[in-house]
Amino acid sequence: MFQGGIITKHTSLLDFAKLGYSARATILLGLSKESRSDAKRFLTLHPNVNSLYKINNGYDYLVEGVFHNLREIDEFLDSVEEKFTIQQKQVYYIIDELAREKFLEEEIFNPRP
Repeated sequence: MFQGGIITKHTSLLDFAKLGYSARATILLGLSKESRSDAKRFLTLHPNVNSLYKINNGYDYLVEGVFHNLREIDEFLDSVEEKFTIQQKQVYYIIDELAREKFLEEEIFNPRP
């Protein structure tokens, strides 16, 4: 069932708060065309970026970041704004995780006969 490249990566889901990372945010960034490539490189390599997605509808990237506290989020955002030309930005602080990595869970662990 798991042959043929279906699984791209094995990973564990961590309780970030127990590791001292109590602040998480989802950040939408719309950048100037000239900034996109360098911003992608910066975000891909940044230690606080957990996931990075290329998106559309006026934004270029969706960043999921994990931080020790809100001050670190602000410092991260300041560094992004200093390095790149940001045209649009939305920041959503994660208050509580209600579900994560649930897609196909039922089919994989409880397959129908």
